[in-house]
Amino acid sequence: MGYERQGRNCAGHCEGWIHQCCIGLRGISFRGAQIFNALRVQGDGSIVVGSLDGKIRLYSKTSMRQAKTAFPGLGSPITHVDVTYDGKWVLGTTDTYLILICTLYTDKDGRTKTGFGGRMGNKIPAPRLLKLTPLDSHLAGNDNKFHGGHFSWITENGKQERHLVATVGKFSVIWDFQQVKNSAHECYRNQQGLKSCYCYKILLKDESIIESRFMHDNFAVTESPEAPLVVATPMKVSSISLSGKGKR
Repeated sequence: MGYERQGRNCAGHCEGWIHQCCIGLRGISFRGAQIFNALRVQGDGSIVVGSLDGKIRLYSKTSMRQAKTAFPGLGSPITHVDVTYDGKWVLGTTDTYLILICTLYTDKDGRTKTGFGGRMGNKIPAPRLLKLTPLDSHLAGNDNKFHGGHFSWITENGKQERHLVATVGKFSVIWDFQQVKNSAHECYRNQQGLKSCYCYKILLKDESIIESRFMHDNFAVTESPEAPLVVATPMKVSSISLSGKGKR
């Protein structure tokens, strides 16, 4: 199977290619009974895949015959995946939470690598879980599920994604990326085991949201460090600046 070595965040035609890949991979089994359910391409062409068994697998840009790294599942199927442009962080979406994983590790020679280029083995770090509080979960509706977790959109080396966004019911839920990846963040201080972050912003719409996604960073509005968030409902598409300086 051949793949063009393009990042997830290049031109629009690349997004279409990725969408076709996701459709083509869904329900296909590679090596045993692992059913791939979601796919995303990193900036250098490496690939992250989420599966129904809850595992997230990292593949190098040269082969999908065998994953370089496989992060253990937590019991919930992965419905969507995303990856930062530099490949250092992966975001998986399940029905009830998001899972954020750092792919960095140090190999036996003391070199820092990502799990796309080497086998992490027992150096896989504990993930961070992003959840709604019980109250917000109730307000979102018991039948509503998380979907489409994304990082903000950049395609340049040296830049860093600023936020994460996911949709549940009428909510667009936004986390500060710098906060959630900081192990000293106040949310984690008194927690044991897997750490969960409940610090987020909610944008509420009048009807169920189909998709929430940041525009490319090049479209940042004047005096704002980040591009607007685009929110699509069945009747309307709107763009919202998180700095509060613009809404269309």
